Amino acid sequence: MTPMPMLAVVIKFKRSDLISLLRDGDSVPVQVTGKVGSMLFEGLDVISG
Repeated sequence: MTPMPMLAVVIKFKRSDLISLLRDGDSVPVQVTGKVGSMLFEGLDVISG
């Protein structure tokens, strides 16, 4: 069986849109899930204030 290639997706946003929601030192996990065609995807990262 041939493994599926790993794909990278970059999602950009304005830091200023989030800065007012975070206090200094806050860390917030961000999880993104979705489907493109028949392929499901999931990503997880942490945004720090």
